[in-house]
Amino acid sequence: MKYEAPDAKRGFVYVCRLLSRRGYHSAEIRHKLLSKGYSEEMAADILEQVGGLLNDKLFFDAFVWQQLGKLHGTVYMEHSLRMKDIALPTGWDELRERHFAERLDELARRVARKYQEALQEGRWALEQALWRRGFDQQEILRIMERIGELTHEE
Repeated sequence: MKYEAPDAKRGFVYVCRLLSRRGYHSAEIRHKLLSKGYSEEMAADILEQVGGLLNDKLFFDAFVWQQLGKLHGTVYMEHSLRMKDIALPTGWDELRERHFAERLDELARRVARKYQEALQEGRWALEQALWRRGFDQQEILRIMERIGELTHEE
């Protein structure tokens, strides 16, 4: 099979295929195009063409929701975004806090179930388990407090 140089039409089709699977940040798309051999100019042109399809706000909304579902905390999320060269959006703290508050009960139940052994070993063991999952100290305290409330309710 003969190698063909990347062109704009192929790039557009490639990006549309990517976007059909999940939301991407424009920086992720740019990085993927560059890694496929597209020039900076061609990548910029393709990003301009698909500009209406890209929605960075929706990407961050879905990203935070997904990461909390995987029991990943703020520290992990911010590190993951930095590794992808994606800058934190304005309003990051509010977005993260809103999703965290919405899912606090679910997080507490899932953490209690997943880290049942650590919970029985004591507070310190559970804190360490959550710390390894990328939760910051404030999030850990809120989750542990909610776990305590849920166990008293039962």
